[in-house]
Amino acid sequence: MDTYAQMLKMVLSVCKSPTTDFPGIRRVTISQMKWLIKNNEDYVGVFKRYEMDKALKEVAETATELESFELFCSGSGVGKHDEPISSAVRSTLALLAGDSA
Repeated sequence: MDTYAQMLKMVLSVCKSPTTDFPGIRRVTISQMKWLIKNNEDYVGVFKRYEMDKALKEVAETATELESFELFCSGSGVGKHDEPISSAVRSTLALLAGDSA
């Protein structure tokens, strides 16, 4: 658990400015966190220990329009996500706080 949590935090730390090569890397990381918490509440404590809430808040503060797209073709965004990354961050933070989302 700890090693995986550290890896997820590293992804959020390293990928502060997503590129068109990997526009959804932070979104996928957030989705993985949400899935882990919903399936094993022990991850709440693990994520809190590694201050993932701070990492998530930083993602919300640095969200870009680029992250709204599912993929890029010839530099143009294709297929917008239904949920903005800021909403994904909020729902994950709610899970970390013990609220059901």
